[in-house]
Amino acid sequence: MDPQRATRVALVGAGFIADFHLEILKRLEGVTVVAVGDVDGARAAALAKRHGVAQSFASLAELIEKAKPDVAHVVVPPDLHASVARELLEAGVGVFLEKPMATAAADARALVELARTKHLALGVNQNQTFHPGFVALKRMLAEGKLGRIDHVFACLSVPLRQLQSRDFSHWMFRAPQNIVFEQAAHPLSQLVELLGPCRDVAAVPAPAVELAPGVLFHDRWQLALTHERGTATLFLSFGRDFSESFLRVLGQDGSVHVDLLRGHVTRSRKTPWPDFADQFWNARASSWALRMAGWRNAFDYVLSTLKLKERSDLFYVGLRASVVAFHAAARGGAPAGPGSVQASATEALEVVACCEAATATVARNEAAPHEGAAPTVPAVAGPATFDDVVVTGAAGFLGRHLTARLLASGRRVRALVRRPQFAPAELRRDGVTLLAGDAHDPVAVERATAGAAAVVHLATAAGPDPAQVVASMVRGARVVAEACVRGGVRRLVHASSIAVYDLGEERDAAVNEDAALDPRPERRGEYAQGKIAAERALADFARERGLELVVVRPGFVVGRDGPPQHSGVGLWTRDTQVYGWGGGRRPLPFVLVDDVADALAQCVTTLGAVGCSYNLVGDVYLTAREWVDALRTSLRRDFAFHPQSVLYWYLEELAKYGVKLAIGRAGVRAPSWRDLATRTAARGFDNERPKRELGWRPVADRATFLSRALPAASATTEP
Repeated sequence: MDPQRATRVALVGAGFIADFHLEILKRLEGVTVVAVGDVDGARAAALAKRHGVAQSFASLAELIEKAKPDVAHVVVPPDLHASVARELLEAGVGVFLEKPMATAAADARALVELARTKHLALGVNQNQTFHPGFVALKRMLAEGKLGRIDHVFACLSVPLRQLQSRDFSHWMFRAPQNIVFEQAAHPLSQLVELLGPCRDVAAVPAPAVELAPGVLFHDRWQLALTHERGTATLFLSFGRDFSESFLRVLGQDGSVHVDLLRGHVTRSRKTPWPDFADQFWNARASSWALRMAGWRNAFDYVLSTLKLKERSDLFYVGLRASVVAFHAAARGGAPAGPGSVQASATEALEVVACCEAATATVARNEAAPHEGAAPTVPAVAGPATFDDVVVTGAAGFLGRHLTARLLASGRRVRALVRRPQFAPAELRRDGVTLLAGDAHDPVAVERATAGAAAVVHLATAAGPDPAQVVASMVRGARVVAEACVRGGVRRLVHASSIAVYDLGEERDAAVNEDAALDPRPERRGEYAQGKIAAERALADFARERGLELVVVRPGFVVGRDGPPQHSGVGLWTRDTQVYGWGGGRRPLPFVLVDDVADALAQCVTTLGAVGCSYNLVGDVYLTAREWVDALRTSLRRDFAFHPQSVLYWYLEELAKYGVKLAIGRAGVRAPSWRDLATRTAARGFDNERPKRELGWRPVADRATFLSRALPAASATTEP
């Protein structure tokens, strides 16, 4: 590679991490990003456009031929790392791989040898070895402040977004051992750098749980490791409520604790003082280090927010340093000495070997039956009858309960879900037909609704772009309504929300179905705007096309198997910490999920419901404080409610708005007092109409309500 000209870089893969790589590469001197590639050509083109990259390709061979990169950043799924890297190296292109380097040590070893033979740069993004805290630890070791390392304790205990959303399509769920390659590569890269290659590993995984049919998962692992220069213990835990990630290094002359989540580094060392003074000075030093780290983190956050310095979050800092180090070494000719690109690749190979050894038994005994297999999705069979009800969003909290209620009444259900192969157990029952698709896909919706008697539209269909929430909600509702008309469906039951009302001012009269929707939706948040717009669009459509439309507006839906952190209570900054929309002393419109499911099922068949709307609010009212107190008592956890006035929220949002304007952020909206006040739910509700017209009987006993509303203690700890 000619060090006198800019390195031509291509990015292969357009997934989540690709944006981070491109953001860093755009700021890196001596580098020009020339192309983006992904088998999904549309996704590659969108990513290239977003970052101002001139070319995009759906073929790796075409990218190599036409873009002529010197180096490629490979961010495809791990099982493709080896094959993609091999094709690039054989074409004379250097490679920077996301971790893990490969999913088998033999493949990783072959890549190292190929890069060495062709004199090409091969690096792996082991970004945790560039974590500022880990860098500080290595500096202490180099200065001899700990002496020889005796043992390292490592912990990685984190939530997984995919577990919560049941998105089991990610590579790490395709086989039980994949989670170790995906997540343990981070701490193992640090252990290999500190202690050298792993010579022996004993792994004890927790018993496997079946997340979905054929999807086995171990949510905890304990690894005992013997390395070339010492021993280590690694604890892995996934889907937890409290995050921890740290290294504790025990040396001859002291110990160091590196908090990898918060960036704190504390050290205990030998002093010349008596024990009582030694303990005092070590505690004082740790206290001072923590205090300074806290101030530094806060200062960096403010400067980064104001765009006065580059991003300072620890993940980004480590990734940026990893990318910078790779390109600096690659432009220098990729020598083979310590700290070089090739040495880094060799360490990455050792990480893969360690993962392979740790998971060998699991890989043999619990090969995932769904690996590479296409999902089996039943097709609609037989003539449609009045028993056929289509439910969009059936895999969601309310959808699962509604499906059970419909089945219990003798009806058949067609459940429209995005990923049928990962549908929850409640939908894998006789009488349920799983159909792939979402409410934005006219073809999938029309296929699902053809010939059915009714559709219950639960899917919000908000889409991934916050700026398009309103249009997306309306479009999803319209797609479903049009499919009903074309497919001969007589009735559409649409789930809206009590968010369509202005609830900000306390009044004597309770809200009933005759109350107008908020006349100023432009002063509300995107969710409320979308719900209001969707209701109005459906009302117009139903009137013009003769569709039987029923609208339900549930209150704050809760249930034992649902998340207890309801947004109607306040802003949950942690799963146990909530800042209230006000003082938390007003009764809130809670309703049990089973009660909502009962009302929806009645809406499907009740003749008099056509053209009506129903506010589904229960008979048991709890304040926000009472809800949080009940959670604390029931779950025996440290739940806390923090009251905040509407004025405080408004001033805070106003300050954020000013900062966004000052840094030139596009598309910012001024804060709305109306929207913030509505969140207090100051107005009460009259729920007599659904009782009178649907025969609805929500739970009225407070003790019964709480027993069915609050999750069991174990439900908050299992994935």
